Amino acid sequence: MSTPQPAPPSEAPSTPPSETPPEASSETLSGSLSGSSEGSPVFRVLLRMQIRSGMEREFERTWLQVGRAVTDHPANLGQWLSRSQEEEGVYYIVSDWA
Repeated sequence: MSTPQPAPPSEAPSTPPSETPPEASSETLSGSLSGSSEGSPVFRVLLRMQIRSGMEREFERTWLQVGRAVTDHPANLGQWLSRSQEEEGVYYIVSDWA
């Protein structure tokens, strides 16, 4: 798996893609999720997105502009956007949910 490069962690896209990989590599994600402060189960979603060449900056700007729809959801515990350093135009979106 490629090593992602962090981007601003505060916001994410408003409509998540429908395909989610079954697990994430420890190279990409660290830490564990045992539950929120209320004891609710927590799960992590990892999306891999391939962006058309030349559209990367526009994708990043759009992600930041529309991300509040996800980050403002009460079940969202946080999310992050990372860009692959090894694969051109590949981004990873990680989000944690209660």
